[in-house]
Amino acid sequence: MLKMNFDDWPIYFRERLWLGNPSSDVGIVTCWTPKEVVAQKIPNANFCLMGQLYSKRGINFLLRNILARPCIRHLYVVGLDKTGSGEALLALSKNGVEVVNGRTQIVGVENGYIDSQITLEAIEAFRKNVEIIDQRGAVSLAGIASTPVGCHRSGVSSTPASLGSAIGLWREPEIFPEDEVKSAETFPSEQTIFTIRRGQVGEAWVEILKHVLKFGSTQPTLYGGTKKELLNVVAIIDEETTSQPIVPEYLGLSEKDVQEYVSKVFVMERGDQPYTYGERLMAYDPAENRLPPFPINQIDLMVEKLKRYPAEVGALAVLWQPEVDNFSTRSPWRTPCLTLIQGVIRMDPGSSPRRPEAGRFLMTAYFRSNDMFGAWHLNAWALRHLQAQIAARLSCQLGPLTTISSCAHIYDNALAEASRVVLENDKLACRTDPRGNFTIEVVGAEILVKHLSPEGLVINEYKQDAKVPNAVQLLSNKIVQNLGISDISHALDLGAQLARAEEAVRHGLKFTQDRPLENSR
Repeated sequence: MLKMNFDDWPIYFRERLWLGNPSSDVGIVTCWTPKEVVAQKIPNANFCLMGQLYSKRGINFLLRNILARPCIRHLYVVGLDKTGSGEALLALSKNGVEVVNGRTQIVGVENGYIDSQITLEAIEAFRKNVEIIDQRGAVSLAGIASTPVGCHRSGVSSTPASLGSAIGLWREPEIFPEDEVKSAETFPSEQTIFTIRRGQVGEAWVEILKHVLKFGSTQPTLYGGTKKELLNVVAIIDEETTSQPIVPEYLGLSEKDVQEYVSKVFVMERGDQPYTYGERLMAYDPAENRLPPFPINQIDLMVEKLKRYPAEVGALAVLWQPEVDNFSTRSPWRTPCLTLIQGVIRMDPGSSPRRPEAGRFLMTAYFRSNDMFGAWHLNAWALRHLQAQIAARLSCQLGPLTTISSCAHIYDNALAEASRVVLENDKLACRTDPRGNFTIEVVGAEILVKHLSPEGLVINEYKQDAKVPNAVQLLSNKIVQNLGISDISHALDLGAQLARAEEAVRHGLKFTQDRPLENSR
C-alpha cells in the first residue's frame, strides 16, 4: 500500500487549501466563495480539508487528492457556484462518467472532462464511498456541526452527516500520472507588451495560451508551485457581442456556464465575501462607513461624465483600495486581480464631438494578475457584457474591448492541458489590417505602392526604382518608418509581393499583384 503521510498531503494545491483535522472524514468544497470565509464559521477539528472549486477542470485535482489519501467520506459543497463546478461535481456522483470520442466525460455535463489517467475503477470507488452533500449558497456549517446523523450511503444527499468522526481509508492510496508537458523551454522574446487582436474571446484565448507557453518565464507562486508568466499581455476583442457568447468546445465551458458567470461576477452585494467586483464598481466605499458621499457608483459616474462631454478621458473606475488591499493588511490571495476600468468614446469622422450616439464606446480593463488558462476568457466575457451595458446607456455603438494583463500566467498544473488546447486548436487568423491595405504596380522601372485606408481611400504613395541595389528593402523601410502596417502576416505578404515586383523589373517580366509572373511579350 502506498504510504501517504498527512504532512505530504494533499499533493495538489496544498498551499491553497485549508487543512483541518487529519482524523476527520469530512471535506468541504466552497466553489467560488473564499475558503477563509467558511473556515471562520466552523472549527478545524470538524473537517479534514477545505478548498475552492473554480472550474469543472478542478474536479480532476479534487479526485487526485482524495484518491491519494482516501479518508474523505462526506464532501460538503457550499458557497457560490458561479461556473457550475459544484453542479458538475454533484453530477459526477449521481451519474458517473462515460467515454466519448476517447475522452472520459461526466454524464450530462458539457465539457466536464476527467483526466484519462484517472481510472474508471477509481472514479467508481470515489462515487461509492464518498457522499456528496449539496449545501450550495450556504457559507456556514455551524448549524450542522453538532448534528450526528452518520449517513454513509453513496450518491448525493441533502441530509448532513456527522462531522469530525474518526475514520480509516476506504481504498488503497493511489497517485495517477499526469500529462507530460512537451516543452517548458522559454523562447527569446521582447519580454513585455504582447498584443493579440481577435474578433472572438475563444480565438484570442488560444493565441494568449500560445504566447504564454512559448515566451513565458517560470516563476514561483505565492501558493507554492510555479507558473509560466508573461508581462503585459494586451488582448483586443473587436467583434463578439454578449447577446450570444460564442463558446467553442475547447474552452471547457458551456454557454450556460458563461451566462451564469457573467450574471454573477458584477453583483453589488458582498455578503460574506471580502469584496466583489460589483461592490467595488457600484458601491465603492473605502472606509466602509456608508457616510456621504459614499457609497459611490463608479459606473454611473463614468456614464455621467461621457454623456456630459463625450471626449472625456477621465471616465474610469478603480477597484484597488490601498488601505486594505496591500499585503500588510490583507492576505495576497484576497485582493482584486481586476484593478481598473476606463471607458472612452471615439466619434465617427465628421460627427459632432458632443453627440455620444454618433460614436463607439471602447473599454480598457487592467489586471494586476491574471490566470490566463482558468479565468481570462470568463473575465473577458463579463467585461464585454459590462461594456455593452454602458454603451447602451450612452446610445453608442460597441467598440473594441482591451484587456491588459500585467502578470499573465498559466499555473504549472494547467500547462499540459493548455498545451493540448493550443496543439489541437491553433489556427492562423486571417484578418484585415486595421491600418489599411496596399496595391502594388510596376510602372516602367519603378515599383509604385499605394496605401489604402480600410474604406478604400488612398492615404499614401511610395515609389522606388527597382534597379537600384536593395530596392525592396528601401521601399519596405519607408512603409515601416511611416507606420503603415500593424499585422505580421500582412507584412510578410507585402514583402513577398514587393520582391516579385522587383524580380519582374530586373528580368523583364509582367507583374500583376497576387498572380504568377508572366512573360511580357
